[in-house]
Amino acid sequence: MRSGTVSNAPSPKRDIAKESAQHIAVGALVAAKVAFVVPMTIIFFVSYIGLTALAGFAKGFLALKVIGAVNVGFMLIASNYVLAIQNVQEFGALVMEVEAWVS
Repeated sequence: MRSGTVSNAPSPKRDIAKESAQHIAVGALVAAKVAFVVPMTIIFFVSYIGLTALAGFAKGFLALKVIGAVNVGFMLIASNYVLAIQNVQEFGALVMEVEAWVS
């Protein structure tokens, strides 16, 4: 590069600021992920084992009709899926927010 020409490279100050912002954003995202994953893992393990135990020992309870052909067992399984979908959407919104903040 000849002296007197202007470089198109970003200034070092900009790079440092952007990198530190990305580190802060990634740290916030990791903390949010841990806050999301740990409770959800516990909830899903308890509900899965609980539902399995109920299926083995309380078939009559799970067979109780709630509305029409829908029984308690179906409602418990459906509630697990609804809970998962809600939490994934919330976490996805957080990811989008962090991506917008870094950009």
